[in-house]
Amino acid sequence: MNKKLDFDATKLFEALKYQILVAMEYCHTLADGEELWIEVSGDVTVAKRQQIEVKYYDDDLTDSHQNFWNTLNNWLKPEFAHHQYQSLVLLTTQNFGAKARLAEWDAMTVEKRIAILEEIRGEAEARHTVSRKSQPSKSLELQRKVLSPERRMDLKNAVEKTRIVTDESRLEQRITRYKREHLRPIYTGCVDSYLDDMFGFLTATKLISEGWKISGSDFTAKVRELTARYMFKTIRFPKIDRSAIEKKVAQLDVEHRLFARKLTEIDAGDHILEAISDILHAESYMSELIGGYEANRLDLEGYFEGQHKKHIFSRKAEISRLYRDKDFESLKANSKAFLFTRCSRDVEEFCTYTDTPIEFRNGVDQMLADEEPGTRRDEFHWRLWA
Repeated sequence: MNKKLDFDATKLFEALKYQILVAMEYCHTLADGEELWIEVSGDVTVAKRQQIEVKYYDDDLTDSHQNFWNTLNNWLKPEFAHHQYQSLVLLTTQNFGAKARLAEWDAMTVEKRIAILEEIRGEAEARHTVSRKSQPSKSLELQRKVLSPERRMDLKNAVEKTRIVTDESRLEQRITRYKREHLRPIYTGCVDSYLDDMFGFLTATKLISEGWKISGSDFTAKVRELTARYMFKTIRFPKIDRSAIEKKVAQLDVEHRLFARKLTEIDAGDHILEAISDILHAESYMSELIGGYEANRLDLEGYFEGQHKKHIFSRKAEISRLYRDKDFESLKANSKAFLFTRCSRDVEEFCTYTDTPIEFRNGVDQMLADEEPGTRRDEFHWRLWA
């Protein structure tokens, strides 16, 4: 019994992952103003354009298979409103059965399609009569619903835009195809990480709780973010208006700011204008990076945290080296030297960028110095005394 439950759970998870992968593929077709919906029943819907029933089966798609008839029945339900879609697609991993008349479905006229459905229902009725069973099969029940007289006009309209896509590749093969078609620019060692992150985005709790809707613009943003993170190429920092920043620097009064006071206490007040220039450069770069979906706030916070930790260790090392120095003027001079050493060191690259500007890194340091005490466990200081 436990073995059967494990098997069922595995198949269910595999089918759900397959549905998400199909949704991911269709997300690439979305314009920024379009939306895609995912439903737990296996549906993937592009609003006002297409509704796709995704089926992950092992057996053949025969003329009487419940997969086909149940899909038709769902599309004919009043609450579905099939008229709002340009096409209805049954996408399945099944092959057509050897004798399936449905195999020619896409080449048939509407009249021929309905005639074939009537033939299939007629044969099922005959088999039921011969069997002398009191209850019809589930498939025959569905056929009766689909072909009921009161649904005939809806059936004609739905059947006209219905397509059957069979013999779709299994999960692993489809993942391989997705990688080949969409992830060629990604560094080989990061392809699985990219996919894991994208699956995580499409199955996020917040997304599901809000109706499991993905907009074209949100998907584009995620693709840009992950591509910037995992792409195997040189990625350059965005361009900013440096002259406008320098004009702004001259107009600002920042001596009351915490970062400025920390410079003044080590007799580095002449560095305040340079520091505010670095801050404004860093803020401008961050705005461009976030606005262009090339980085996210977690990337930035990770860089801030790394810079903070390196600074704290460097400062502790200098304090330990100077522990015998009790002369205050000497400590201030050494603190100022420490400031300039830190500002002139090699720049640690941000994410996968290869040209991280020194103003960005130094601006981050000054922003850390400007944080309110208590923001982090160790406050950022330039001074080499307690």
